[in-house]
Amino acid sequence: MRLLTDVGLEPTSKRLYVLELLLRATKALSAPQLLEHIVHDNAMNKVTLYRILDKLVEKGVVRRTTSADRMHRYCAGFHGEFHCHFHCVRCDKTYCLPPPPDNRPTMPPEMCVGRIDTVDILYEGVCSACIAPCETDSPPQSP
Repeated sequence: MRLLTDVGLEPTSKRLYVLELLLRATKALSAPQLLEHIVHDNAMNKVTLYRILDKLVEKGVVRRTTSADRMHRYCAGFHGEFHCHFHCVRCDKTYCLPPPPDNRPTMPPEMCVGRIDTVDILYEGVCSACIAPCETDSPPQSP
């Protein structure tokens, strides 16, 4: 509740419901993935979900990242602090990576073009869970 009131948002039951889903998630979730939970619980319609997500992103409570498949994914990891994401191209899961020690990437002074408000760094590849089955199935390589 405090995450919402600290940024001037009224903690409505629907906002709290969406935020709770994102806080409990172990990975960043797309709107369709959130809708699976919401439809199951009959909590709200799609338009309301998108409005809530936009407002949570605008206020910095939730981060939005876009992968190469142009799908937005949302996370509330690290309480809205800057952090990077890793998207597995096989299983389509997007994981939050810990924030860098200084918590904000910097731009060399000679490249400074103004104030940085948002940064979105996405690593893409194959996660360890998807690599493991492939490695055990592949024949050993000869020297």
